[in-house]
Amino acid sequence: MNQYQKLLEKEEYAFLKNNDRLGKRIILLGLAGSFSYGTNNENSDGSFKKEFFDLVSEYEEKFNRASQRTSLPDEPDFDKVQDLVMEINEEVITRE
Repeated sequence: MNQYQKLLEKEEYAFLKNNDRLGKRIILLGLAGSFSYGTNNENSDGSFKKEFFDLVSEYEEKFNRASQRTSLPDEPDFDKVQDLVMEINEEVITRE
């Protein structure tokens, strides 16, 4: 269990597990902090907790390992991407 996971196991963070709107988007709380809740004051410095940077580093390492094992091209085929986006948009629009 990493430091971020240990932090989330503490009682003061129990509300995160019980909030349906958050789901797995807890990293956004690490980014926004007191400013997102409107609880910031003149002493709020807007700094990030160390756990946030640890989590970002962990995901960056996972991304780097995955990118070394991928068969994806170095440059995306923008025509194919655009075709896919159009297909998704059409499906969303026509869905009842």
